[in-house]
Amino acid sequence: TLCLVISTVVGFPVVTHAATVTPYPGMIITTNVTFTPGTYDFSSGNGITVAAGNITIDGNGALLVGPGTAGTPGSFVGTAVSSDGYNGVTIKNLTAKGFLRGLKVKNGSVWTIQNNNFSDNFTDPSYGWGDPYTGGTGAGAIVLDHVTGSSITGNTGNHVWDGLYMYYSDGNTVTDNHFSPC
Repeated sequence: TLCLVISTVVGFPVVTHAATVTPYPGMIITTNVTFTPGTYDFSSGNGITVAAGNITIDGNGALLVGPGTAGTPGSFVGTAVSSDGYNGVTIKNLTAKGFLRGLKVKNGSVWTIQNNNFSDNFTDPSYGWGDPYTGGTGAGAIVLDHVTGSSITGNTGNHVWDGLYMYYSDGNTVTDNHFSPC
């Protein structure tokens, strides 16, 4: 039995209770969810927003495909999954590629980011050193901005500009990840 209640906040449907759901661009998550396995078109660059604390998002093998194309750095836009101001969130078993950022968490604590693959998001190997296109805000696999007391374990971020970009983030545990620009 699937229990799914969808309401609308500022023009976007909000998942407020669900067992298994299909991810879609503009999705706002406020409760525990498990995605239906599959490949999903996010070519608009409009990702998923986490809008509650103390929840678990299980990607369950789902692949979110953004608009980015290898070799065309300007085609990478949007963030697959983002959150600002929530604590105690677990995100696991998700794959996202083709975005400016795979995951961006801002102003949070006690996050568990586990066994995700954020490879093939923004990169520009011909640029050289510095932060192109992002104004110093990080791009690529995982971006943590003012995030504390969190665990980042078993994730992959290959062919990305920043594997793990941490800005004013401390007290975090980072183990058994694989991040590489190539």
